[in-house]
Amino acid sequence: MALDNGKILWQMGSNDVIVPERKPVLYSATTLNTASGTTPVTLFTGSPYYYLTRLLVSVDPNCTTSGGGMISATFTDSAFGIVGQIRFYAPASFTAPTIATPSVVLESGTGYYFNSTTSGSTLSVALNNPLTGGSVRLAVNYGFTNYTA
Repeated sequence: MALDNGKILWQMGSNDVIVPERKPVLYSATTLNTASGTTPVTLFTGSPYYYLTRLLVSVDPNCTTSGGGMISATFTDSAFGIVGQIRFYAPASFTAPTIATPSVVLESGTGYYFNSTTSGSTLSVALNNPLTGGSVRLAVNYGFTNYTA
């Protein structure tokens, strides 16, 4: 196994095949609200490549959109295109609940994996419909690699 400042870069697999160690040791997040509109927000740039192991969307209970309806949070790689999309419903108006109401948390689930194969590509996220109230937090677990397969 190779070490770089105490971090494992690769390990030996079966038949002595060298494979990279892929631990999602990094986390990137952003918050989108009424001022964000549908403009994509860059989460990070690969150096040289990156991989994703989890997509996360946390929707505040007071999120609203004009007319109400489904909203898509789309994660896009600059070279590959859409790498994930999570949808949720937002009503047209918000009525304050009488009890504490937590955010709704949606995620890609176990087994999600995307490996960028274009050096220096960026990952961005955007909503397809602008919010008229509330906010949405979007995050990913990722790691950098020089392995493209």
